[in-house]
Amino acid sequence: MPTSRLIRALTLACAAAATPLASAEAGRVEVVYVDPQQFTDVRDGFTPTDSARDFYLAEIRRYIERQAARRLADGEVLRVRITDVQLAGVYEARRAAVTDVRIIREVTPARIDLGFRLERADGAVAAAGERQLRSTGYPVGVRIDPSDPLRYEKVLLDGWLAETFPQRR
Repeated sequence: MPTSRLIRALTLACAAAATPLASAEAGRVEVVYVDPQQFTDVRDGFTPTDSARDFYLAEIRRYIERQAARRLADGEVLRVRITDVQLAGVYEARRAAVTDVRIIREVTPARIDLGFRLERADGAVAAAGERQLRSTGYPVGVRIDPSDPLRYEKVLLDGWLAETFPQRR
């Protein structure tokens, strides 16, 4: 495993361990992946690995659970079904010396396809729909952590959450 890949994996593992999910958040927001082995691109190098895919998807799940829970009223439950993920950027084979570096360009934006269902405390459906989240350009002037390998995906998810669930109900 290249050194930068190992450092990235350790950094992500420490970040995930440092932000445990409160059980209330996990119960209020449910995120499931539909056939994640077929997702367009969730990897940490030119050659895909199951461990990288599982790690990134776990981090995306935790992020959605944490951020969405802040927007829900007491008793509401949000169910999110993710059907595809394309992380921002690509690994380029012609750059043999840097096969573990994601090259970010406007033509390789982050993409996430999902469906959601928001249920009230009484079980009634308050909102539901399907979304194809797409970056329309990389965030400029947005405060993001440059060391976070999922920074573009998180900005994309934040936009969807703010638009769909603008305030705590």
